[in-house]
Amino acid sequence: MVRKRTQKPIGLHIGEGKRWNGPVMGIDVHKEILAVCIVSETNILFEQETSNSFKDIAKLIDWCHRYSVRSVAMEATSQYHLKILETLSKTNISILLANPHQTMNTQGKKTDKLDARRIAIAHRDGRLKPSILALDEFFTLRRLMRSLYRFIQEVTKCKQRLHQIFHRYEFNGTKLFSGFLTSQWSLKLLVATITTDKTIQELVDQYYPHRSTAQRASKQQKLDQLVQELEQLRLRLAPLDRIALGAEIAQLQVFQTLQDQYRQTYYAMADQNPQFKRNFEILLSIPGIGPDTAAAVLAEVVDVSFFKRPQQLAKFVGLAPRVIQSGDKKHKTGKIHKGGNKFLRRALTLACTNIFARGDKNHPLYVFIHRKYQEKDAYWLAICVGARKLVCLIWYLLQRQERWCPPTIAAKKAYQILQKRVASKINLHKRAVARYKATQKRLAGKLMEQLDHLASGHKLPYHLLDDLLRSGT
Repeated sequence: MVRKRTQKPIGLHIGEGKRWNGPVMGIDVHKEILAVCIVSETNILFEQETSNSFKDIAKLIDWCHRYSVRSVAMEATSQYHLKILETLSKTNISILLANPHQTMNTQGKKTDKLDARRIAIAHRDGRLKPSILALDEFFTLRRLMRSLYRFIQEVTKCKQRLHQIFHRYEFNGTKLFSGFLTSQWSLKLLVATITTDKTIQELVDQYYPHRSTAQRASKQQKLDQLVQELEQLRLRLAPLDRIALGAEIAQLQVFQTLQDQYRQTYYAMADQNPQFKRNFEILLSIPGIGPDTAAAVLAEVVDVSFFKRPQQLAKFVGLAPRVIQSGDKKHKTGKIHKGGNKFLRRALTLACTNIFARGDKNHPLYVFIHRKYQEKDAYWLAICVGARKLVCLIWYLLQRQERWCPPTIAAKKAYQILQKRVASKINLHKRAVARYKATQKRLAGKLMEQLDHLASGHKLPYHLLDDLLRSGT
């Protein structure tokens, strides 16, 4: 006897295959033009092109009232859809913001009028799935956090190129001090080594941070080794490599300054938005997640209530397994489809890489990733599985508005640990922001001074740029 398969009926929602009843509007958004189309269940009611301005967007709302339009669909087109999106969000008209990849593949001739008609018909038939609406401050935060991650990548590339130069000339100064290329004093010291004629001992005494006598005495042996390494580097450096080293250091300083400036955005947003601050502190309570990752998660997700289940958030991130289906037979390949948000996926996988690298056996995520790594003997597979588990953890914490509290630690002790960890992370980046503001103030004074010299004919423009880069450090 063959057992019959029974499947539970799946309820359809708007944007998942349910047809709209009544007129709907589709808009093809461009920088200067909005192509508008209104369709009903049977035919096309209205088609028009108008400008992308507040004045003509008001006309568009009048057309919606005239034809009893209850829903509007549009594509996310860079930042050109923001004006109409913000205006429509103040009305009672529902908005569906579609990913352009859903409506990109079309047949036949492609024009703005046909694009608007295609969007309207696809929206009417329920073939468009809504994207997350990021308005006002969240859109700005999302754009800046994506730029911040690109700057972090560029900083990593600069450090790799510097390490290649150091390896060629056997410079081992980076092994003596942790964060040698991250601290400002080390970059100033390297620049002075290749640009000035002072002795290395004088430069080390000038740029190494002034600390107590006991602390400096404990580091004296490393400082003596650093002096020897820098002297050998100065003697061995070829002229072209000397120029390349200076250029890489200048580029690294610029990117680090931009990072500090971009990090001010989410601290300013935390001061203005209490809910964002609460969610920010919840994510910071997870060991392995820093302020940059927490801000990136909140900027991309915006509102976790948009996802009804943690599996939906995992699919949005792109950490769900691929599904190959033929008829009623499904096969999960185990590989992630990477069709989700690549910025959020990168941030969470880097966080899991950090958790695994620390090797904290009291961290449940580390235990889980380590176990998967031993079972499958595949590093990135274990990291991706851990990132998916981290996504589900984030969903539950934000939904319940609770901080991280592992069951292996007593409640009182866990609360003290979390308070200390969150406070240390926030204070660390507040100091970075304060350092950037002081640098910005010093740079403004140096700029006025150099402009005065330039006006008097004492300086050439490329000398001005060189001085500004040095003063920014």
